[in-house]
Amino acid sequence: MKSNFLLLLSFSIFCSCTPKLIPPSERVDIQCYYSSIRLKNNNISAIHYTEIKEEGDAYIKIGRIYDKTTDKKIKRTQEPFAIVYWDDVYINMLYSDAYRNQGTYVIFDEVGKVCALYIRKGADGQVKKGGNSYSLGLVGVLERGINKIGRNWRDENGDNNKILIINPGKPDVEYNAHSKLLSRNNFNKKLNTNYSKNEIFNFTFEDVVAIIKEINEN
Repeated sequence: MKSNFLLLLSFSIFCSCTPKLIPPSERVDIQCYYSSIRLKNNNISAIHYTEIKEEGDAYIKIGRIYDKTTDKKIKRTQEPFAIVYWDDVYINMLYSDAYRNQGTYVIFDEVGKVCALYIRKGADGQVKKGGNSYSLGLVGVLERGINKIGRNWRDENGDNNKILIINPGKPDVEYNAHSKLLSRNNFNKKLNTNYSKNEIFNFTFEDVVAIIKEINEN
């Protein structure tokens, strides 16, 4: 009887220590950029795999990431800055100061010298979920100042939009740049431009989109 108990205990310990892998039918292949500068330099990882927890037109929520060769989990301390899934680059919202959302990756509208996500009216709620007031979600974020004057960019239809900006960083620095909302106060600093305060004040959403595209094309 005692030997049976010890056998059962040993089996339970073995099962608890054995990693719970994602079933093969639920695995999807991804590749990772483990820092913003690796994205800038196109230094991409080998193929890993994960599972899709939730998916929308502009975002995915994923589970743990595994090395495809060894089946070992990628450490959470190695949370990638971005992943490539079906040839699309998704940027990790964990590194967003305004819309911090762990496990959620979003397709940015611009990826280059400047990475930009255009958060238009009616944007997917998962893109905007999170922020500094975790328990309150987007409502809490808005109440804490994201709608301050200067962080909205009005388009030709009269709608207010926001622009999330990332500058990938210096080519010799290994780190994850955080995305920040583009405002009239940080405009020149974030985009490395030299517009006057009056010019920036009068920019429309379409003007800013054109400026960011021009920066990435030059």
